[in-house]
Amino acid sequence: MSSFVTPTTVQTATLGTYVPTILKRVEYGIGSLAKLANILRDLSISKPLIITGNSLATKTDVIEQVKKAANCEIGGVFSSIKQHAPVEDIKKCVNELKESKCDGIIGVGGGSPIDAAKIVISFYKEETGVLLKLISIPTTLSAAELTILAGYTNEEGKKVGKKSSEIGSSALILDANLSLSTPNRLWLSTGIRALDHCVEQQYRPNAPLPVRVLAREGAGSLFDSLR
Repeated sequence: MSSFVTPTTVQTATLGTYVPTILKRVEYGIGSLAKLANILRDLSISKPLIITGNSLATKTDVIEQVKKAANCEIGGVFSSIKQHAPVEDIKKCVNELKESKCDGIIGVGGGSPIDAAKIVISFYKEETGVLLKLISIPTTLSAAELTILAGYTNEEGKKVGKKSSEIGSSALILDANLSLSTPNRLWLSTGIRALDHCVEQQYRPNAPLPVRVLAREGAGSLFDSLR
């Protein structure tokens, strides 16, 4: 890490504000998917809906692994949200949530399905007044599971952004086994994008010191691991 040059900005200030997200738990390491059932119990989720991408759902056994690890009734698997999260797909997912009476969401995959899960949570709350909890299980390095940002495409074809601590992940599972089916090109490209985010935090004037420190550590790990 000593070789990573940091900009001389206000990041050294000892006065600031850092507001954590609603994230309560992170399980990491090979085999950590086995903790899913325990996480579901801790979050009082008894019937989750799985939101994922079509490729993961149809071309890999990742979703079957998640179902087995959940060890509970699965309300359904929704894999029909297309790229850029068209609002009609979001609404279909919200309707499935209501019809199946699910009480939580498991987002599995890269940035697209996990971001879509956040938007679904937002729409669901607007319609029902109920805030569902999200467990994110990423299979790429996009880091969508760590943010409270997401977006969708409205009826006019315009991108609409959403930022709220309410839609963030309540728990994460970072299990390298689940990334084995991720195409190498996708893995590397999302890793470079994650590195870009880490560097960006060093120059963002209002980035809190804890965020800068974590981003520097992340940049070093990514730089070493991706080359």
